Amino acid sequence: MDLQTALTPEIRDLLKPENLPLLIAAFVFGLIILTGLLADVLLLVYLRVKPLDSRKMAERMKVLPWDWRAAGTVVLMLVALHGCILFGIYLLRRSALLEEQTLTLTAIFLQSLLFPSVVLLVIMVLVRLQGRSCKKSLGLHFSRLWRDLLLGGFLYLATIPVMAFYSMAYLKLLQFLRFPVFRQDVVQFLSDPSQPIWIRVHLVVLAVLAAPIVEEIFFRGIALPAAAKHLRPMSAACLVSLLFAVMHFHIPSIVPLFVIAMSFSLAYLCTGSLVVPIVMHALFNAVSITGLILLKDMQDLLPL
Repeated sequence: MDLQTALTPEIRDLLKPENLPLLIAAFVFGLIILTGLLADVLLLVYLRVKPLDSRKMAERMKVLPWDWRAAGTVVLMLVALHGCILFGIYLLRRSALLEEQTLTLTAIFLQSLLFPSVVLLVIMVLVRLQGRSCKKSLGLHFSRLWRDLLLGGFLYLATIPVMAFYSMAYLKLLQFLRFPVFRQDVVQFLSDPSQPIWIRVHLVVLAVLAAPIVEEIFFRGIALPAAAKHLRPMSAACLVSLLFAVMHFHIPSIVPLFVIAMSFSLAYLCTGSLVVPIVMHALFNAVSITGLILLKDMQDLLPL
């Protein structure tokens, strides 16, 4: 009996050439999980020898200049800007001056490029008004860049098995409750072959580069220190991580996003360097998008 006849029909179907992306993605994801489990073991051994110091984490956050007033100012300005963008899109749609596809592209441009640019501008202005550098205000320590890049990659790997476990458990719960598991708008747009390739490339670049920088500066760089001035570090991390998950406005992704956001928050609390969670966030988005491209039939499992 040769190998071909010894295989079950299901395995023979799986080994067809058209399923090569699925096999590659499964191998890569399995490798990431195994490497992540090894990273978890090393991390647990390290924490056994050197436990987390809540007092040191609190002191690290308290020296940063951000408080509820500064964080609230940023939030109000962002909400006002987002409201203006939505209202402008609404007026354009009512006026029928643009075709629907052109209007969609315009909305994507305003929300994906203009919005984060204004966010960075507002934050930089606030930093300058405080008379401090980005290093002192946001924990951007470029002098130890290579160490932080490697640490961000290591902590990302350590987070993946934990996030995968809670993602699968949450998915099973949603299925048990018969809650519809729908895709995020950006996932639907990226997977739509009828959309222009340039806009999809634009969104990928933003998701891998711009979004991690902007979101980490706001959530970890500003909101977390502001919350830590009134709450214990772990409570502040939970609050900011929940805010991060909820503000993505996608119920099927709330739990995995909360878990990954907690890892970002803990990384910043423990290292004091915003580069570490930025690297983790960028890797998370890059791997999720790669999975989206290779596994179009499994897009609902990717909490991007």
